[in-house]
Amino acid sequence: MYLWLFPVIFIFHDMEEIVGITDFMQRNRKSIEARFPIAKKMLAVYKNLTTEAFALAVYEEFLVIAVICILAEVTGNEFCFGIWYGAFTGFTIHLVIHLLQAVIIRKVFPGAVTSVLCLIPSIALLIRTSGHSSNFWISGCLCGIIIISSNLKLAHVIMQKRVQHYL
Repeated sequence: MYLWLFPVIFIFHDMEEIVGITDFMQRNRKSIEARFPIAKKMLAVYKNLTTEAFALAVYEEFLVIAVICILAEVTGNEFCFGIWYGAFTGFTIHLVIHLLQAVIIRKVFPGAVTSVLCLIPSIALLIRTSGHSSNFWISGCLCGIIIISSNLKLAHVIMQKRVQHYL
């Protein structure tokens, strides 16, 4: 039952990013890079970003999340639930990172508002669904964190390739 809150919270958060990230980056990327030269390489992917490219990356992430939820629901085994828990933990960390970014750059950017709105329910969901301690569940959690982290990198590659398609 709680499993399906993950894609709902994910879409709620990422819709804010889809709607505003390209405009925000066009207006603010250079000033952020000037203030934080270390961020220049990370922000390079946003230089020619299109809404379509960002939405495609979000869609790919959503598909992975949906598959994780389906596997956890259908199999009902602790390993697959652990994957779900690890992936949702990774997403919740992503929300915290957005909040830290907003504090550091001192700007509200697309994703910051929904990070605030989603963080407490996400933490509550993690607490509500914790309590497993089998080796299968713990292994699944580690796999889920690895899957969601690796997939974020893949989503950025997809986004960059879509941007290059238009250049």
